[in-house]
Order: sequence, then structure tokens, then C-alpha cells
Amino acid sequence: MFVYNWFKDTLSSIGLLKQKPRILILGLDNAGKATLLYRVKVGSWAQELDLGSMSYSTYDVGVYNFWKNNISTIDGVIYIVDASDPSRFEESKKALDEVLAAPKLANVPFAIFGNKIDRNGAVSEEDLRFAIGLAKKGISGTEKINEIDGRPIEVFMGSFAKDTSYPEGFKWLRSKFLK
Repeated sequence: MFVYNWFKDTLSSIGLLKQKPRILILGLDNAGKATLLYRVKVGSWAQELDLGSMSYSTYDVGVYNFWKNNISTIDGVIYIVDASDPSRFEESKKALDEVLAAPKLANVPFAIFGNKIDRNGAVSEEDLRFAIGLAKKGISGTEKINEIDGRPIEVFMGSFAKDTSYPEGFKWLRSKFLK
């Protein structure tokens, strides 16, 4: 098994073996889901994306009930938060908590994208992490939460309109699929 996994990982890392993980893209309205999909490939709510040696099937379904019917074989979640709209952080945290509680997503990595950091009023990564429950005060300062019940979770800050942050988020997700 070790040799098989090593061989598969080696072929993937040099782009000879295409993988096609299924990514669910969630977030409140106006968070930037459509902008992300537009930046990586123009199309509809369901798309095939080729980024490097990996091909992704993506689904932009918002955060409301529709996503619950589309998670049977999801490999990763991108959850987008409008970092320039603190008035909606509580609503976004509630929606994120609901998605994190979905039993079918118990082992799925989550990439949280704090979008629109180029706008006035955008918060820092630390403030966003606190607002959505991914940081806590510790003895030596802020402690980031990078795992919830064994599930990896990471925050990426940027601006889809300015083409920043999403490549790092996809690379991070890719690193979780290759394990």
C-alpha cells in the first residue's frame, strides 16, 4: 500500500495523474461565491476547474437548504465570508456552524476565505477568526483554531476582485486531498 500511495502521490505532484475532488462553495449572499468562480472559470453554479495538476468539480449553492442535498461525495468545502461587512458576521458564523455540524461533512477539510479585504471597513484575519469562532484568547495571546473534531480548517484572507487569496486556499485543499 505504501508503494502504491507513494507512486500515486508522485504522479499527482508532477501533474501526470489528474484527481477530481468535489468542492462545495458556500457563503452568505454577496460574500463573493460567483466572483470566485468567475475568476477561475466563467460558468454556472456547477463547474469543472483545472488548477495545476488537479481538476476540481465545484458547486456554488449558497448556504441555505440546497447544499444539504448535494454533499454525498464532497471532498472539501470553501466557505466565503465578506470581511468588509462585520454586520453579517454573526449570521455567517451561524451558517458556518450549521455546515460544520453536517454529519456527511465530518471528515472534510474547510477553507474559509475572508474576501473583500481591499474594501474600507474590512477586518483583519484575527478579527474574522474571532467573529466566526476560529480563534480564542490564550495565555500567550491569540490561539488559532485549525482543526475542529479532527477536521482541518484554515482561513485565507484576500480579494477575489484583485485576484488574491484563492490560489493559496486551493493549494491548501489540494495538500489535504493528497494525504
